Amino acid sequence: SCVGAGELSIFYVNCIFILTGLHVGFLFLMGCHLSDNILGGILAVSAVFFNYGECSRVQWIPPLRESFSCPFILLQMMIVSIMLKSGSSKVKQVSLVLATVCAALPWQFSQFVLFTQTVSLFGSYSLSFLTKHQVSPVLDSIFLGFVIATVCQFLNTMLISSMYVSAYLAFKVVILTNNHVKLSNRILQFSKDAVVFLLVAASYKAGSAWILELSDDAH
Repeated sequence: SCVGAGELSIFYVNCIFILTGLHVGFLFLMGCHLSDNILGGILAVSAVFFNYGECSRVQWIPPLRESFSCPFILLQMMIVSIMLKSGSSKVKQVSLVLATVCAALPWQFSQFVLFTQTVSLFGSYSLSFLTKHQVSPVLDSIFLGFVIATVCQFLNTMLISSMYVSAYLAFKVVILTNNHVKLSNRILQFSKDAVVFLLVAASYKAGSAWILELSDDAH
């Protein structure tokens, strides 16, 4: 084509590979942050370069929705770790909301990433590695970003009844119950929290799927 970069297919593929470059950049920054050393970033990027065939499909199939989302998932995870490590602020919370929107909007299956993230935060909180004041700003910022993405997808019912929303609501209920019932034994506390978490998450998931008439394979 004589149009070059103006051709829609070329423009699309160029954007994909630019985002893939950002993916590697965010991975480097995340490695540096988590290790407090530039060598951590170099090691993370080297691991990707030497195992790229197993890390990405973008070189074979560029037009995938996750190719738009993946760099922002890494950015979102990095902001979460920064907030947990050094405390939250309005700027960090807004950044987390925007990163979550960019991660969830192009790819509806990013909900599973957010679900595993929420479950990990729940485990750390229930085992007293994190406090309520540490996790609450992170949880609420991620949820706000997810709500914005859901609205932008014209209230995608798959996102409304997603496992992530179930986990978020269950986590909030656990935090509320712990304001009134807090056990001194860590194992008993975790067991109680896990039961409440599973009951609330399963109830919301089943109830929302029934009300919205959804099935698990309704992509």
